Amino acid sequence: MSSPRIVVIGGVAAGMSAASQAKRRQPDADVIVFERGDRISYGACGMPYNIGDPSRDIEDLVVLTPDKAQKRGIDLRLGHDVVGLNAERRIVTVRDRGTGTDSKEPFDALVIATGAVANYLSLPGFDLPGVFHLRNLNHGRLIKRHIAANAPAKAVVLGAGFVSMEMCHVLTELGLKVQILKKRPRILRGWSEDTVSLVVDELKRHGVEIHTGMDITGAEPGPD
Repeated sequence: MSSPRIVVIGGVAAGMSAASQAKRRQPDADVIVFERGDRISYGACGMPYNIGDPSRDIEDLVVLTPDKAQKRGIDLRLGHDVVGLNAERRIVTVRDRGTGTDSKEPFDALVIATGAVANYLSLPGFDLPGVFHLRNLNHGRLIKRHIAANAPAKAVVLGAGFVSMEMCHVLTELGLKVQILKKRPRILRGWSEDTVSLVVDELKRHGVEIHTGMDITGAEPGPD
């Protein structure tokens, strides 16, 4: 009997955890991880607090390097997009982002660990210096460098989920005046009213301004 072939889509925290666990439980299995980016297995949830600590490098968030993954027997393929799935035939179509070529990859088991999709707003001014998304290590690195190089006095955070709350905390600790802009009428959707009230009080105690019901139409450079 041939070794089982386990394909994992996504090579950040969940994907590499699944791949490592599969290899531990079935050492004879062929475990292949397809990751579209150039980094694997980093603690994305820790990015806000890494940004807030000038003494730490963003690479400190990397838990497992590609070399270590390969030594564990994991076939890691960076820079690859999974662009198609035939569930009946148990085949995924994979595109090499470097060459643009497609290949068919069979599997016995498939793990989809692609994570969330960031809402990249295509609005006027969102390509200006000082406007950032926070989705991956490179985003975190750019924010960290910008703060170190420019010592900004003010920051605006769009959205009001869990990561946004962490960024507000980090930015205020760094001495910035922070505003939250949120389209919906309340922050932290899905949280209880009592919990949200406590968070709002804490934000205001740190000088954070909260503006809800706001439609974002673009960005303009400011003096700070």
